[in-house]
Amino acid sequence: MRILVETPRPGGLLLCGVPFAPGALAPGSGLSLTANGVALPLWWEERAWWQDGSVKWAWLHGRLVDAGGELVLASAAGAPAVLASPGACSVEVGDVGLWCEGNRIVCRAGGLELSIHPEPVRTEPSAPTGSPSLFEILEPSAIAPLVRWRSVDSAGVRVDHLLRLDPVGQTLYWQQRVSFLTAEPCSLCSLGARIQGGGPSGTFALDGQEHQSLTVLRPGRYRLDQEQEQEGRPPVALHGGDLWLTLEKGWQRSPCAIEARSGEVRLALYPEAAPPLIVQPGTSFRHAVRLALGREDQAPVAWHLDPEQACSTGACGPLMARGPRTERLFPGYEQALEAGLQGARLSRLDRQRGEAVGPAAALADEEAQDEEYFGLQHYGDWPMALGAYGGQRRMYADNEYDTPYAFFLQFLRTGRSLYREVAGHGAVHLADVDAKATDGDLRYHAYYDQAEDHAAHRPPGGDLGHYWTDGLVLNYLLCGDLWSWEAALALARFLVQRFAGTDDDAVRRHFLGCERAVGWPLTALAGVAEVSGDPEVMHTMQRMAGYLARFTADPDRELEEVTRVDGHPLRWWRICQEDGTKPFMLGVVLEGLERYHRLTGDSAAALAVQAICRFLVEVMWVPGIEAFVYEWNAFNRSHREEVYPHYINMMVAPGLAYGYELSGDPRFREVATRAFHGALWTLFAPGGGKEIGMVGRTSALMVGRLYQWRQADEEARAGRQHPSAGVSFAFAGSAEALNDHPALTRRAGQPRYSAGALVSEGDSFAVYAFQDPVTTDRGEVAFTFTPAWTCPSPPAPVAQRAYLHLCDRPFTRSCVSVISFYTALHVRFYDAERNYVEVLEAEIRSWRQDEEVAVRIRWDVDAGEATLWLNGQKCDRRKLGRRLSGAFQVLHLGHRPGNWRADGLLDRLELRLG
Repeated sequence: MRILVETPRPGGLLLCGVPFAPGALAPGSGLSLTANGVALPLWWEERAWWQDGSVKWAWLHGRLVDAGGELVLASAAGAPAVLASPGACSVEVGDVGLWCEGNRIVCRAGGLELSIHPEPVRTEPSAPTGSPSLFEILEPSAIAPLVRWRSVDSAGVRVDHLLRLDPVGQTLYWQQRVSFLTAEPCSLCSLGARIQGGGPSGTFALDGQEHQSLTVLRPGRYRLDQEQEQEGRPPVALHGGDLWLTLEKGWQRSPCAIEARSGEVRLALYPEAAPPLIVQPGTSFRHAVRLALGREDQAPVAWHLDPEQACSTGACGPLMARGPRTERLFPGYEQALEAGLQGARLSRLDRQRGEAVGPAAALADEEAQDEEYFGLQHYGDWPMALGAYGGQRRMYADNEYDTPYAFFLQFLRTGRSLYREVAGHGAVHLADVDAKATDGDLRYHAYYDQAEDHAAHRPPGGDLGHYWTDGLVLNYLLCGDLWSWEAALALARFLVQRFAGTDDDAVRRHFLGCERAVGWPLTALAGVAEVSGDPEVMHTMQRMAGYLARFTADPDRELEEVTRVDGHPLRWWRICQEDGTKPFMLGVVLEGLERYHRLTGDSAAALAVQAICRFLVEVMWVPGIEAFVYEWNAFNRSHREEVYPHYINMMVAPGLAYGYELSGDPRFREVATRAFHGALWTLFAPGGGKEIGMVGRTSALMVGRLYQWRQADEEARAGRQHPSAGVSFAFAGSAEALNDHPALTRRAGQPRYSAGALVSEGDSFAVYAFQDPVTTDRGEVAFTFTPAWTCPSPPAPVAQRAYLHLCDRPFTRSCVSVISFYTALHVRFYDAERNYVEVLEAEIRSWRQDEEVAVRIRWDVDAGEATLWLNGQKCDRRKLGRRLSGAFQVLHLGHRPGNWRADGLLDRLELRLG
């Protein structure tokens, strides 16, 4: 696997998740990381495995030796670089150490020492803050060990620290996460820490001036010292003495403040000067701080994986890298999705309902984006237009449809680290603000007065039609975020409890609401099971798939025979494959079934997939419109009167594609393909994070499938081209002598000759029929040609000319055609279905009137290659992807393909066929 470092520097720290193809890396195998052939220090840990037991994902720590930007990870003998002798509450690497004692974190490097003193979290009403008591070494790496120091409280405010030590950079990466486990909402009043040591001067420089404090109470506004608040977005960082401190994404996650005092720094992660912040039970907030001693602090190096290699592992399904092939074959998709992703954030949001919004701001230019994308509660989420879902206040989409997952997939496809950054912060928001640290549930955007604003207008609970884990899981696998993984695990446990039971009612009670109330939980469980393989999660998915198979086989039977659930009369709302069913919800069910089936091969899932696909193509698809009915026999008039939201095709097409792969039913493939292409134009302006999640979470996988189908079609075409049944043929001599060959009969042309050479012009050409069909499998053809013209320099006329043409009947079947146009010679190979196989090419700008050239061509379909020489020099060599098949029945000299001539003298022929 190639890893491309975007910010290379000597001694740089690489933290990177890497996928592997099935069978590529056996568990317990060694790895090596090299740059220009030089081995780099490396630690790794296996984090997910394929069904065959081979490694699927590994997490790496690497250390750059020089500034090289291209690294190669490979299987090799050896062991990871582990810590030598960690202590009970400390780690040391050389002369750099970290330990936790009392209620402080201490780091020592290069003779300098600093200590972090987290302050109690102040809330109204007051809630106790737990004291850290559990010290764990999570990643025992000698390169950059990761330590966890946390409290284990189940009430009040829980504090969790992740501490990564970079001994070479003499930097401590400190992440603090506070979780509010109160029974009722509370208000956050202050949160911070004192940092002592490192010799701070009491001031720090900003804009060339010395200051003592920087305060950011809201994004886009800041205050220095006691000055008036002003517009701007400065980094929240200081350099005082031997201490460098950076609060990552400081103004973006404001309010925050930093104050340099004599002998210490006060870091306010939520300043007392800010208005109290309403916090719902289960919410978490985290902050990331870089602290360097004696040198400028530097973040770990930015990186991306080679997209072709990463996608080809199959770790994220049939994902296909963006590149020249997709840009050529699927330009509409690449252009449309790119426009949607880059236009996802606006420079100005509406302040009143119906107000016009500003144009899109560049995704990377956060300073140009509206301030409502930012703030401690909101950063990483996606605000919606005022009035969305009937709400009166600004509501947030809660990363609907897993927007982080969509961005992570595009990061893997493109290698653009900006997408990884956006995805990572979205996953952090999903793990902290949306996922509940109390019970593992995931909050819901809701409607009307409960429309989500992350403060006072929470819905009472989650909604089974709105659960996701994929973005959380990839933030763990690619970026190493432990808290995201723990949120995914907690949600999986929550869902297992919601679907607990032994009979169909355990699933049916949720399926009564709508299809996605089972589809999303099944997909969310699959995201976790693909990494953990948890037996309880697997068993829950098995029961879900079994019920779906029984229901979809005959929905009418269930509606007629089943009238009670959990012992009480049941009432359906939207009924799968009945009135009220929606294609995009069926697409959600198909995604969950597909992933479960890929994981287990359970035949029940395969049956359910095919039943749903039949319903979609027979009932829901609207030919000509190239979209699905939004809702079948909709109860709401607004859902049934010519409503065809094409963009939701992207949620349905992949499921149909999988149905085709399971069944071979060509209808599924046709509708999947048409649905995909019918939706492309709607992606250019998706409208925000929710729509990006809808169109982005699986559409990239559809591109991979379409390409795989094309490749399979090519392989099938090659399989239809059988070895030639023709006989061998040989000739060497002048063009005129060809008339005397006993195996040839001239059928057309009035050839004239000059000293045995064919004068190719006007009616002077020759077309011969072979007495017996001649083999196409291999051959060598040579001739000399003396042009009656000089090749002009470009731009040049088309100048179509034909020199020699071997073919079956008709003339583009199983043929080898030597022609030229513009300024190039072409040797074209066609198969028995009249499709070209390959073309040899060479420039002929040097050809001059009356100057002889020698042409030689050789091909061998068993060896799979063809070669062209001009004047004894090899000009081109190509692979032949399939046979020509058929047989040569006709030989054209100085003639074909479009009734062209050579316009010159053809002579000294060599034909060895077979």
